[in-house]
Amino acid sequence: MTLREIIIQYREKNGLSQRQFAERCGISNGYISMIETDLNPKTGKPAVPSLRMMRKIAAGMNMSLDELLAAVDELVVDISAKNNAASKETARKKEFIELFDRLTPEEKKLIIAQMRGILADR
Repeated sequence: MTLREIIIQYREKNGLSQRQFAERCGISNGYISMIETDLNPKTGKPAVPSLRMMRKIAAGMNMSLDELLAAVDELVVDISAKNNAASKETARKKEFIELFDRLTPEEKKLIIAQMRGILADR
């Protein structure tokens, strides 16, 4: 089944309008409409949901993301993390590790001691 078919079937089985289902998922009605028509109005191409949106849709149907992904035959998912706080945090951690790796053993000890001091003062 396609994601579109799964959502429509779920809504019909549970007597939900697109708007009601969207509210249950915490997603806009327009987004659900886009998924159900399988057309992104901005690009004119098939709708490609993000993992974040897939997680919300799954939760709205009282299932895990894994269960939803297993139920969908074929699905293109946008896994990019554009302007995502988690991706920014990951980038900061990566930068920290890269910089830390360039330090001498003595400088590394100093940084670790400084970090422990900061955390102890909380």
